Parts: sequence; structure tokens; C-alpha cells
Amino acid sequence: MLAVGSAYASLFAQYTTAVIQLIVAARLFKFKVDYRYLLTLAIFLAGLVFLNVFSKQIFENWMYNFMVMVFAAILLAMVLKLLNIKGLIEILKTKENTLEGSS
Repeated sequence: MLAVGSAYASLFAQYTTAVIQLIVAARLFKFKVDYRYLLTLAIFLAGLVFLNVFSKQIFENWMYNFMVMVFAAILLAMVLKLLNIKGLIEILKTKENTLEGSS
């Protein structure tokens, strides 16, 4: 049971350090906060947590749960426009053309 307390202490310390680093970086580099993007990320995270809880109730096997979560994460990212498939394909085509031209 002592390991649980140690894990919570470590989690708290790492979270606190991460928040302080974000604050310092935002002030140092004068970043503008994009609240809409942060809201989209929060919705994405909440959606993944919900889907994870839901898929755990449907599938007993962790491999099925994992596959559902990967597919759901990609689909949810596309729906929320966090993942741009057309842009990704364009990058791959550009990289492909660059590699062919250098030969």
C-alpha cells in the first residue's frame, strides 16, 4: 500500500513541474493561448476517456479494447479536425517526390 502513496506523490510532483514549465515557457516566448484549440483537446480527451470506459464494458479481451480505442481515437481526431488526412497525404506525396528527385 505504501507504493500507492509514492505513485501519487510522483504524479503530483511531475504534474506540478509540467505546469510550471508551461507557465515559464508561455511567458518567456510570449505565446498566445488558443482557447478554442484547448477546448477541442479537452473534448478529445473526454471523448477518449468515455470511449475507453464504454469499450471496457463491451470487450473482455484487452486486444479488442486496444484496437477499438486506436480506431476511435483516429476517428475522433478526424471529426474534431485535429488530424488532417488530406494534409498528411500531401506531405507524404511531397516527401515521395523529393526522394525521387534526389536519386
